[in-house]
Amino acid sequence: MVVGRILENWEPLHLFFSDRWLGEHLLSAEQINQSLNDPFINTLYLFLQWILPKVMTVMYRNVLIAYMKRDNVMKRSLEDVKPDVSQNVVSLNELYLRVGVMNQLQKKEVASNPEHSRQGIIAINKRKDTISTTTGFEELDDEWRMLPLHSLPDEVTSCSEVDEFWNKVRKHKNSGGECVFKVLPTFVLTAVSIPHFNADCKRVFSIVNLVRTNHINKLITLNLNGALLASECVQKSGSCCPSFKPTTDMVSRMSKANL
Repeated sequence: MVVGRILENWEPLHLFFSDRWLGEHLLSAEQINQSLNDPFINTLYLFLQWILPKVMTVMYRNVLIAYMKRDNVMKRSLEDVKPDVSQNVVSLNELYLRVGVMNQLQKKEVASNPEHSRQGIIAINKRKDTISTTTGFEELDDEWRMLPLHSLPDEVTSCSEVDEFWNKVRKHKNSGGECVFKVLPTFVLTAVSIPHFNADCKRVFSIVNLVRTNHINKLITLNLNGALLASECVQKSGSCCPSFKPTTDMVSRMSKANL
C-alpha cells in the first residue's frame, strides 16, 4: 500500500522536493530529488509493488495458521479471515509460536493469566508481526507450516512412496536455485528409517553369541564381522554350508593379502 501510494504521487513528490531543494537549498531535499530522478529507483519501486503482496500473503497466512483454526485460514481468502474473532482461534494449549514464545508462556506469571496471553497473541498477529527464527526446532516448525502453502511441482506430489516423496522435497529448489526445505525432509527421512521392531538386531546378537563362545573369545571385530557376512551370504543363496558353492570372484578374494 505504501509503495503504491508513492508511485501514484511520484511526479508531485518530484516537484515538491525539487522546489524545496531550489528554494531552501536543503541537502536532504536534494538527495530525495536525485533519487526521484533516478529511473532505477522507480524500477525498484515498481518491482516492490508487484512482489511485496505475494510475499506478505504467504507470510501472513503462515502466521495466522499458528494460532487460528486451519480451515478458517486455508479455505478462505485473506480478506475474509477475521483474526480478532475468538471463535476462530484455537485454544491456548494448541498454540505454537516458536520455542522462545512457548518457553515464555510456561512461566508462572504468564501462565497464571491465560486469557491475557491469548488476547496478547491475537493482537500481535492482527498487526501481522512475526517472530524470526533461525535454528533447531524453529526451522523445522517453519518448514512444516510452510509446506501446505508452497506449490510443489507435479513430479513431487505424484510420488506414492514416502521416502521418494521427501527425497524430492529435499531436492526441490526455488527460482534462485536454493533448496526450499532443508531441515524438514532430512528429519522425516531419519524418522521413517528407524526400524519399528528390533528382531533383526536381536537375531544378529544371537549369532554373535554362537560364534564368539567362551572357548573362542579372542575373535577380533574384523573376523567376527566376516563370519556374520558369510553366514548372511549363505542364507541369501537359499542353501546351507555343505551345499554352498562360492563364486569365482569369492575364491579369487581368498588371497594372502586379504587373509
